[in-house]
Amino acid sequence: FMRDYRHKILIPAAMLLAVFTLLGGQFLLSQVFTFSTPLSVIINFVGGVYFLSLLLRANKKWQ
Repeated sequence: FMRDYRHKILIPAAMLLAVFTLLGGQFLLSQVFTFSTPLSVIINFVGGVYFLSLLLRANKKWQ
């Protein structure tokens, strides 16, 4: 995708990609799936479930 590793190009490109991804996700959530929940709530829920699964997996490893 990007063949340049200079930060003055890479950081703004990553910011634009993140903005378009979040705006696209919010659009899909509100228009296609007709949810009124903000995308950040769903991202936090999925991240929390993933974090708890990592904690439980690490706990099993130490027993």
